[in-house]
Amino acid sequence: MRIQTPLLVSGVSQAALQQFAPLFNAFGFLPVQAGGGSSAANIAGASTRLEPGSSVNVELIRGDLSWSANGTVTHVDGNKVYAFGHPNLSAGPTNVPMSAGYVISLLPNIQNSFKLAVPLAVVCAFRQDRSTGIGGILGEQSKMIPINVKLTTSTNTVNQYSFEVADDRFLTPALMNFTVFN
Repeated sequence: MRIQTPLLVSGVSQAALQQFAPLFNAFGFLPVQAGGGSSAANIAGASTRLEPGSSVNVELIRGDLSWSANGTVTHVDGNKVYAFGHPNLSAGPTNVPMSAGYVISLLPNIQNSFKLAVPLAVVCAFRQDRSTGIGGILGEQSKMIPINVKLTTSTNTVNQYSFEVADDRFLTPALMNFTVFN
């Protein structure tokens, strides 16, 4: 049985998580409600330098909504970074952002322990997603789809949301559906 990758989600409703959990479970993710939206860009003392053992995040949505999978750097070879040491999606070629991560807490669980972590600055682009881990190139950037949503309620309250969604051949349609539903 494959261990699911915890997907840290913030800025979303519980109803949206419940509705889309089966879909993301099929991708091998375990959605976990995390803290507030957006990345934690200015945590005092947090380093964005990557070395073996560093925390990294695969960012699928960032901004007012946030979806990221956290893992550990396995090896750095020049500008090449290898991480996780286990599957993310096993999707082959990919192009999603890798951010340095900051671990807030460890959450032990008999079934599936995980780290509660937040993404910091984007440091590279993941280019390969294989069964043994994910690999990226430092300094490269991934394409993200910018989304701006303006909702006016029946009481004329205006809510505006701004976020970016990963441009991924498998996940983008599901991520876009999720954001609209949320």
